[in-house]
Amino acid sequence: MYVVREHDTITAIARRLNASWQELAAVNGIAAPYTISPRQELKVPGLVVIDVPPFPAAGAFVIGRCQPAVLDLDECLIAGG
Repeated sequence: MYVVREHDTITAIARRLNASWQELAAVNGIAAPYTISPRQELKVPGLVVIDVPPFPAAGAFVIGRCQPAVLDLDECLIAGG
């Protein structure tokens, strides 16, 4: 996700993200005249986003026991590669 800043243009953002402006516009459903606004959130072409749960607190790490939070984090990390 990229958050548009003041004076950003779709071309400049695409160049920064190593993408074409056409691809950036298409992924975000932006049509001519390709207007973007500050604080607008743009999807980044080719960027894979995974939802990672918050890291468990220190209490989750109990010697000799597998806590559900640890198992969930492990599963998420394995799935995400």
